[in-house]
Amino acid sequence: MFPHPIANLTGDIHTGRMIEVDVEQATEWMWRADRSGYTGFDVEGWDACTWILHAMYEVSGRFPDMTWDDYRKRELKAGRAEPQMVGNVNLDELTTDSGMSSGRTKTPGGRWQRLRWMELFSRLGQAPDHQEIPPCWRWFPYKSWPLRISPPHVGSLDRHQYERLVGKLEAVTASDDAMCLCYYSALSCGSESPEGLVVKVAMGELRHLYDFDRVSGSPSNIWPEDRSWLVWTDSDLSSTCVRGPWTLVAGVEADPELETIRWP
Repeated sequence: MFPHPIANLTGDIHTGRMIEVDVEQATEWMWRADRSGYTGFDVEGWDACTWILHAMYEVSGRFPDMTWDDYRKRELKAGRAEPQMVGNVNLDELTTDSGMSSGRTKTPGGRWQRLRWMELFSRLGQAPDHQEIPPCWRWFPYKSWPLRISPPHVGSLDRHQYERLVGKLEAVTASDDAMCLCYYSALSCGSESPEGLVVKVAMGELRHLYDFDRVSGSPSNIWPEDRSWLVWTDSDLSSTCVRGPWTLVAGVEADPELETIRWP
């Protein structure tokens, strides 16, 4: 078997100070948003902005010419995998396995190595300039990714990147007791909360939200009560937008573990 290197995780939130907040009341100020709350809100108005590119990984020496869809079909044919059925409909006959996944993730171990977006663009002879949409899978030419690459996850930072980002947010926030609001889009909540979910938590406990078991990954939006910055991880994108003062954006862009890009 050739399992996907990044597995979904589950867990309980560690903090007892989390407060659930009315979604409409908490997000009323986002009426200017460019995206609907179904996938996450993007609101402009801060001094600076940068995009964190969700991490991807690569392993050498295995199936160099095989895609994730090739592998899926091979496993189905060999009887080592079960078809994905919805009623009487076989989804494997109608869809292509892109290799992409979403949800709560961790950094893979073993022989998997970080593959930077810019390195892959260089190999492909592409430039990430003049893209009309925010950083996502559509920036790449793959319908199904090469099996040797674990593509950037959709709709959530991985645990390592999330914790690095929280550290940058803590550095520009008044204190660990400052309260932050975290919005989880309806898409990230699934059937758990079809209108989305907002929770309030102290800044010092924000990193523990990564293990919140009612949702599938990092928050769609995070902002402090004073609205001095905003984080947006749309459920359809492979990147996270950070808006706020120049000191925050500079700190994020200076972190060697957070690959970033300026996208207008």
